Amino acid sequence: MKNVLWSTLAALSATALFADDRPATLRVQLLALAGLVLSALATQAWVLATARLQSKKIAYVSLGRGQILAEVVIGETLVQLRKIPGPLDVAWFACRAPLARLRVWLGTALSVVLQLAAGAWLLGTSAWPVGAAAIGATLVRVASTLRGPLGTGRILLVVPFKPSSLPLSSSADVRATTAVLQGRVADLRAAVPELTEQDRPDLDRGLLALAEGRYAEAEQWGRAATAQGWSDGRHSEILLVSSAIAGAADAGTLPRESYLPRLSSAMDAIDAPKAKVDLMVPASADLARFEDRTDDAVTTARRQQNRHPERLWRAEAACTLAGALTHAGQFDRAQDALRRAHRLCPGLARTAHMERLLGEARDRAPTEVTPATP
Repeated sequence: MKNVLWSTLAALSATALFADDRPATLRVQLLALAGLVLSALATQAWVLATARLQSKKIAYVSLGRGQILAEVVIGETLVQLRKIPGPLDVAWFACRAPLARLRVWLGTALSVVLQLAAGAWLLGTSAWPVGAAAIGATLVRVASTLRGPLGTGRILLVVPFKPSSLPLSSSADVRATTAVLQGRVADLRAAVPELTEQDRPDLDRGLLALAEGRYAEAEQWGRAATAQGWSDGRHSEILLVSSAIAGAADAGTLPRESYLPRLSSAMDAIDAPKAKVDLMVPASADLARFEDRTDDAVTTARRQQNRHPERLWRAEAACTLAGALTHAGQFDRAQDALRRAHRLCPGLARTAHMERLLGEARDRAPTEVTPATP
């Protein structure tokens, strides 16, 4: 997101150097914005159009930002429409196949070359701001994605010299990630034993343990994944460790004097602004609930609903909301949240724990007595 903002700011600022008056400046800036949008769309559309040729498997496609309004499974791909209009986002695997790394590199290189060539051609036309912005966006994309394992820059500039830096996924790895995305615990259970060490299986093993309610094991796998120093870009290992501690607390396998400092320490270790943590880490609402900050717990949990691409994590967030609402005495709304968790990920063990806590809270709540009518 930072790269998009910087690219936009640079494109809009640079146009002032080429326009003599405000109307011309505005026109140039609008064309530059169009160039940025077209460049982003062209990059993702290229992946969709050439995925099979590049030995890529599309995991999910998302249009827009913010909360998910609607989704559908097309083939094995989860397609989502989000609340705020925004860019097209395509998540993919590089699958193991003959010459897979070469095919991915050639596809990426061709995409960059075509965008630069189209931008250069547009520079000689009246739509030159579109071309300038497209060229700038392409170069920024290459320069800013040298670290991510599947980034354009890393594939283009690092993989030729270090082919192993591009991870290739087995069919079991693809099935495991697809199962997490679509909330199918049984499919995840079937795929995990087939994972090899090349698949970096710790995270998937931990997610299965979390889904099945083996929270101590889930936390261990999450910490092991963190120690590997590799992230999927969304820091799922952080979500795993914190949710495992919160799940163990709700399941009753960790006493308060143990889970509260451990969860607080895990949250403090997250290298991200608090606002982002509260928006994307379900356990941040759990921590507020455990610390008896009921209003904060409910507010935080509500903001997290329908944001994660993976149905498993959205079900976890729904359980977190149910816990916060139960703590606030809003039992009917808590039950609604648990129904949503069931629908998103039917086999998630934490849903049963939260239903137990909800039932116990209902039993403890004072019964309202209606005076008899004389």
